[in-house]
Amino acid sequence: MLKRSVILFTILLFAFQIEAASDPVYKYNTTNGKYHLLNCKWAIKCTKNCIEKKLSEIKKLDGIPCKTCKPKE
Repeated sequence: MLKRSVILFTILLFAFQIEAASDPVYKYNTTNGKYHLLNCKWAIKCTKNCIEKKLSEIKKLDGIPCKTCKPKE
């Protein structure tokens, strides 16, 4: 029984890691709706209106990908 629990826990942990990797975090500009890679020059310059958000949340807000860094859509 303990062995099954350990295996199940390992599978669930692995699945969570895959989900987290498939939903990356970007800098989202709340003023213009654009999102950037974290190391994009525009994300670095944006300090007042930018917050970090997951891509799934940005898509719900109809975010616009940056034309300079070209983040995943």
